[in-house]
Amino acid sequence: MHRGRHMHRFLAALGLLLLLAFGAGAEERILLFDSDLTVNSDGSFTVSETIRVNAEGLNIRRGIFRDFPLVFTDGGGRERQVDFNVVTVTRNGQPEPWRTEWASRAVRVYFGSAEVFLPRGVHTYVVTYETDRQLRQFEAHDEVFWNVTGNAWQFPINRATATIRLPGGAPVDDVVWYTGRLGARDTNATGSAGPGPSTASFRITRPLGPYEGLTVGVKFPKGFVTEPDDAKLAWWWLKDHAGEVISVSGLGAIFAFLFFSWVRVGRDPPSEVVVPRWEMPDGVSPALTHYIHHKGLQGQGFRAISAAALNLAVKGYLTLDNEDGVLTMRRTEKPVPLRALPVGERTLMQRLLNRDGTLTVDKANGKTVEAMASDFRSAMEGEHRSVFYKANIGPVVFGVVASVAVALATLIFGGLGEETIVTMIPVLIVGGVATMILIQAARSAGKSLVGKLQLVFVMFIVGALLSNVGLQGIAATTDLIQRPVVVGALATLLMVNVLFFFLMGAPTQLGQKRSAEIAGLKRYLTVSEADRMNMLGSPQMSPQHYETLLPYAVALDVEKPWSRAFQSWLATAVAAGAAAAAAYHGPGWYHGNEPFSPGRVGDTLGNLAGDLSSSMTSSLPAPERSSSGFSGGGGFSGGGSSGG
Repeated sequence: MHRGRHMHRFLAALGLLLLLAFGAGAEERILLFDSDLTVNSDGSFTVSETIRVNAEGLNIRRGIFRDFPLVFTDGGGRERQVDFNVVTVTRNGQPEPWRTEWASRAVRVYFGSAEVFLPRGVHTYVVTYETDRQLRQFEAHDEVFWNVTGNAWQFPINRATATIRLPGGAPVDDVVWYTGRLGARDTNATGSAGPGPSTASFRITRPLGPYEGLTVGVKFPKGFVTEPDDAKLAWWWLKDHAGEVISVSGLGAIFAFLFFSWVRVGRDPPSEVVVPRWEMPDGVSPALTHYIHHKGLQGQGFRAISAAALNLAVKGYLTLDNEDGVLTMRRTEKPVPLRALPVGERTLMQRLLNRDGTLTVDKANGKTVEAMASDFRSAMEGEHRSVFYKANIGPVVFGVVASVAVALATLIFGGLGEETIVTMIPVLIVGGVATMILIQAARSAGKSLVGKLQLVFVMFIVGALLSNVGLQGIAATTDLIQRPVVVGALATLLMVNVLFFFLMGAPTQLGQKRSAEIAGLKRYLTVSEADRMNMLGSPQMSPQHYETLLPYAVALDVEKPWSRAFQSWLATAVAAGAAAAAAYHGPGWYHGNEPFSPGRVGDTLGNLAGDLSSSMTSSLPAPERSSSGFSGGGGFSGGGSSGG
């Protein structure tokens, strides 16, 4: 009885032990990690690593991969770029396929093939590779300080060993070792000189957990490693400072290209003298005045369309009805000479003629208003593009593309760390915003055009110099910024692109002349009535004069001061008994809900352009939105995630 009970307990215990043993054997882990490192006479390393793993088809399915850093910290604490070259890879004594993925600061080597699954069990990989500049050289000695296993393995490491072989019979002066996670200084290992001459050996004394590693060090006398010649030193310097060389030289080349492009095509013609004027040359319509003044159409062109509609109304071809806040444009009986009209007014009138001469600006006619605005913009751009102003966008686009290429080359070949890249983002944003503020401040300065340009360049150069000096100071006193030359060069490169984006466009000779004429008209429309009367040869204010210039005031966004000036004159003239003023009951081309009041002409007509523009904008059809696949309704096949 007792014997049977003991037998059952024995069998249960044995089964448990077998289960535990099976479970332990089935766990994916590194059974052995052995590194054999030879220091060559030129200071390069030849390393052979034996990595024996137990694969169970979980994380180790097709093979393993190994990460190798491409950045090394020398004896002076400076980061240096290293070379890395795989020589051979074998698995279980047979050649094994491998491939590499390169990044700016590390390379990942994959051992195995994507088409081949590993059989479950133990596999032994042997990888041999070469690397240079890993030797730490001091004034009194040289040393190997080597992270044997790395600290990125997610598997435990049962056994780790390392052998360091020194060049030319160099004696081992001292050894050191550390274990644990990255930065830890545990010493769960042993090390000693031997077993042979110029050799040091190390092994761990307890298994390493996931993300734990073994680092060893060997010190030996100077004179056993050949010092690099000048050519190699120069090549190493270029590798170490590739980010600085690429970013600074790219900055210089792109700035030179944009500057000489600006000198060739972006400089404004000599400025014209601005004198007040109360009429525009023949052919310069209110819509064209808006186009020249703003170097294009603003707000989808509705301000220019409003000016064109008002001008057609003033000429007697249209009436504008504002009933209950809904604006309607109607053609009058007056014959319309379409071919004689300016291009914008001709396009607008043609749209009305196609609708029997009437268009109500509301939601119901939103698509018609949208099509009218599109035709208007196309007609204006088609006839006037590059006639008065040249954007010179070609050099700007080339500068942007070249700058992106420089930035990508710097990131790829410059060996920048994540900290540098993260730090660069706010510096770039601040630099771009500061440049735009600088340009606006220079534009607002009370100077001539030449003086403003000089101010822009002086402020830009001073700002860029101060910014880069500040980055150098921050980097020297804190750890907030690394590689300040790279960060400063790329930030300055962004600032250069912003600067020339605003500067590259330039008016033509005709555009400069027309801009001065428009500036003179705007000055006339915005000065007080007393100042206007003092202008030599200026016409007397009258309803006809006011209405004639109202479309131009709308085009230049000054209809309210112009309307207030007319309202002031009208009140004074009515009080003085002027017959023309007393007989004025508003323009015949405008009809509203309320009767016309001389005391409200500024409010009524001064707001008309805004009412027209806002009515057109609000009438546009809403943009279509894409529907969610989870919002109900019908679906369709295809698309979505595959889930594999």
